[in-house]
Amino acid sequence: MEMEPVGFAFNRAFIQGLLREKMGFEGYVNSDSGISNKMAWGVEELDVPSRIALAVNTGVDIISGSLDVFSAREAYERGRNGYYTTQGHPVPRGYRASDLVLTDEALTRAVTRTLKEKFELGMFDNPYRDPEEAEQVVATKKHWEDAYRVHQQSVVLLKNREGLIPLDAEKTAGRKVYVECFGCEAEAAAKETEAVKRSFAERFQAELTEDYREADFAILFIRPSSGEYFHSTKGYLELDICENKQVRDVDSEGNYYELDFGLTLE
Repeated sequence: MEMEPVGFAFNRAFIQGLLREKMGFEGYVNSDSGISNKMAWGVEELDVPSRIALAVNTGVDIISGSLDVFSAREAYERGRNGYYTTQGHPVPRGYRASDLVLTDEALTRAVTRTLKEKFELGMFDNPYRDPEEAEQVVATKKHWEDAYRVHQQSVVLLKNREGLIPLDAEKTAGRKVYVECFGCEAEAAAKETEAVKRSFAERFQAELTEDYREADFAILFIRPSSGEYFHSTKGYLELDICENKQVRDVDSEGNYYELDFGLTLE
């Protein structure tokens, strides 16, 4: 199957050809976050209203996380006021005018698929729910235990020498524990450290120490990132957690001359 070099939210061959026609999918399509601005892969030449219209016309029913309502309204108004026809604005190369505007038909299709799912889940069947019953369901102990168990199972434990983890009151009794959180913002990391210390002190009978050299256990939270997702620093971050394993003498294209593994590459 041939596909255009564009993101899946704008990829007709994937959404219509593979997902709808070949696989018979009848539900709604929810896009990734940011497709209309920071992740408009392959359609960067389009403005935001055109990107939104293109995604919906391609088969997306929900633009997740970052839908600009004003831009979506602009895409709809462009279809009504002849933005690309009577007003004479140029249609970007490789597209049709109908690809880049929203119509009643396209919006009705997207809204219908989305609401159909919500009605089938019972989200709108009875707006006058019993608050006491809801509180009882939410507070069910078994539900909390099941959620905690599933959360634990989702974590990959890389090493557990001599069954050290999980720590408990018996293992930490009379022992010294060092706690610290590391992150790109020192102030935030310090607040997290204090919060973890308070939580640990409430649950375990152990002495917290400020000197890691005298600790029996060390609990460290390490986040080697310079920011959240799109706001992070571009390029590589240095994280020296290994000795003698640094690439040296990198040229302008990122190729190394020498590796410090105890051997030299000619």
